[in-house]
Amino acid sequence: MVRSIQRVSLYFLLSFIFITTILSAEVVFTEEGFIFIGTIIQTEQGYSSYQFMDREVRLMASRIIRTEADIDVLTDLPVRVELMDGSILRGTIVDYAPDIGIFLDIDFGVLTIPKASIRSIIEPMQGRRYSGNPFQAKAGASWYFPIGESSGSFGSAIRIEGLGAYSISGIRGLSIGLDFTYSFTNFNAVPSVDYAFITLEPFVSFRYLAWRTKPSIIRILTPFAELGAGALYVRATDPFSVPSMFGELCAGAFIKTGFDFELFKIFSLRAQLRFDSYLQNDKPFLALSAGILGGI
Repeated sequence: MVRSIQRVSLYFLLSFIFITTILSAEVVFTEEGFIFIGTIIQTEQGYSSYQFMDREVRLMASRIIRTEADIDVLTDLPVRVELMDGSILRGTIVDYAPDIGIFLDIDFGVLTIPKASIRSIIEPMQGRRYSGNPFQAKAGASWYFPIGESSGSFGSAIRIEGLGAYSISGIRGLSIGLDFTYSFTNFNAVPSVDYAFITLEPFVSFRYLAWRTKPSIIRILTPFAELGAGALYVRATDPFSVPSMFGELCAGAFIKTGFDFELFKIFSLRAQLRFDSYLQNDKPFLALSAGILGGI
């Protein structure tokens, strides 16, 4: 009789522990896009430790965007599951069992993913917001104003711009790229002479991405700064000279700053200020410009 009571008590105790484990499981979302499903172990000095699958994960409180107590929040959220063998599965998580793993709906069926085989679970959209687009391509126009001695001979004019950049892996916000400009001119000194400035300049760019993970409207803004230098071709056209078209290859450099406004998932507008120095002859051509570009 005593043994029967002990067995029943043990059964209820184990059942209580199992149910408590399920109910206390949390879904943790981080600013980098990681999703952790597990139970909290302890919280201390700005850190929280969770039992994620079969290992312990320690997270800074500042990295955690939110926590949810219901696994159902994941049923409509596309995720990327990275496995220990390097393979990647995509779908939605429809259920979770602490002693088994996750159940992943991949459109044509539900897969049972053992917890020991899961390296990480990532929300792609949040991950993109945190890291920014890995590739940027933009084009547009600006209006530039010659300054210094250049303003005495040249008037303001339009400039066509384009750029492509690729993010450097492992350094958040840092990119390298190539910048192209074609600048029309208003040459006041000799009305018959027409100049054009054409540049092709490699650059390094830094984008401040911290605002992108904020819950407020500020998340659409990404401040940036760029520094570049490269080749400048100065083309001149004069119908009264022979030959009528001639030019020279020089060097150019620029600094620009501004904001990217993310309007849609893969499209943004850029508002920028730019300073250029064209190192031609013995006097540099200096100009300030303001422009709008659009792209990804």
